[in-house]
Amino acid sequence: MINALSGSANVSLQRVLDSVLDVVCVFNNQGDFVYVTQASFTVLGYHPHELLGRSYAEFIVQGDLEKTRNSAQSLREGCLTTNFENCYY
Repeated sequence: MINALSGSANVSLQRVLDSVLDVVCVFNNQGDFVYVTQASFTVLGYHPHELLGRSYAEFIVQGDLEKTRNSAQSLREGCLTTNFENCYY
């Protein structure tokens, strides 16, 4: 995601994302993490490199997995999702 930007835009966006207190992440169509901000360690207890390439489903509490998958499907269909919460291991 970040690498697709030009040099100065890439650096600027990376600085903004590194300062965000919430986790910002991008998944591929299979549900694998392809980008994760540094806040993942503070919020989830995982460094970005521990999440990259792994499925989000590995980290979600079983009771929240179905609603998370439903929300992910809605996002893929272009629906706006706000205030979504789930629990991670």
